[in-house]
Amino acid sequence: MQAPSPRVPQLDGLRGIAVSLVVLFHYGDVLVHVPVVGQIVSHGWIGVDMFFVMSGYLIGGIALDNREASNFLSVFYRRRFLRIFPLYYFVLLFVFVLHWIRPASDQYPAWIYIVYLQNYVAAFTGNPGTIWLQPTWSLAIEEQFYLVLPATLILLPRKYLVAILIAGILGAFALRLVGYNLPVQDPDAFSLFLTQTRGDGLLYGVLLAILLRNDPAAVGRWRTSFCIVPLAALIVFTLAAHLGELLFFTVGMAVVGPAFFCIVGLAVTRSNGLVASITDIWVIRWIGVRTYAIYLFHMPVLLTSRLVFQACHVESESGIRIVALVVTVGLAAASWVVLERPLILKGHAFVYRVKTVIQAKVMVV
Repeated sequence: MQAPSPRVPQLDGLRGIAVSLVVLFHYGDVLVHVPVVGQIVSHGWIGVDMFFVMSGYLIGGIALDNREASNFLSVFYRRRFLRIFPLYYFVLLFVFVLHWIRPASDQYPAWIYIVYLQNYVAAFTGNPGTIWLQPTWSLAIEEQFYLVLPATLILLPRKYLVAILIAGILGAFALRLVGYNLPVQDPDAFSLFLTQTRGDGLLYGVLLAILLRNDPAAVGRWRTSFCIVPLAALIVFTLAAHLGELLFFTVGMAVVGPAFFCIVGLAVTRSNGLVASITDIWVIRWIGVRTYAIYLFHMPVLLTSRLVFQACHVESESGIRIVALVVTVGLAAASWVVLERPLILKGHAFVYRVKTVIQAKVMVV
């Protein structure tokens, strides 16, 4: 039986950076006109793409390492269930009860969130749903990925995996282009929310997991210089919004995956350098460990704080956001201790039974 995989501290650091970008995107819109800071705030949503690459790398690696286990699917889905569902459905319940008390016109039917289809509805209707749960579109994409990836790895021979992943990455780019010629309500929403148009980040992560397993020596050869071109392209991408939506949502978004492919690769292969120094900061790692709760809580807490301030006849948008940030972090810390960490440990009680092949030696007398 196999022991649970240890956490990768460097990836906790990247998670901390990614969720900070997303929270800044939602909380810091008052800063969009500040030089430099405004550019970071307005593009903070790319933190989601960093999550996609990391998820692809981690979940792809787990699946690659354990797909020969006799209980692979059972253990994989039990662990995913315990890690993801309890907190997610707790947040859904809170929002559904609040919307029952205060109906929201932009709310999807509850079952859409329950079965993780909100990203498809947003992609084809252009309506991202209630602002309370808008960030969950990315969780829906990841859940759909978790549903498909294990079966794909079991059914496909390993030699075809790289070709399939590259085809999926190219297909995502092509579909974003085609989306502007399809009869959809909002082509931008189609590019942003559809699993098939945003899943290339996840595929880049799986590709990285395969690379580092097929060629362990690549760990020693990975250099910061490899990232110069993708990172330069990512910087240009942050300016591409001014060149038109078509360019921004097609060519621009195509550079995000390679950039984070390199950054995640640096994080897991290099113990020194700029990426290692940043991801080693304890505050960033602390945030990274509690990322899931922060991501789920930050919008409901912000909007609840706004309701409380309004009920108290206090008008202070900056005060609302400061309070919401403190409450979000506090709730995430409590969630980690009370709910998430115990459930993760419970999930580790389910272990993969790796098949062993015993070769009989035939002695010819």
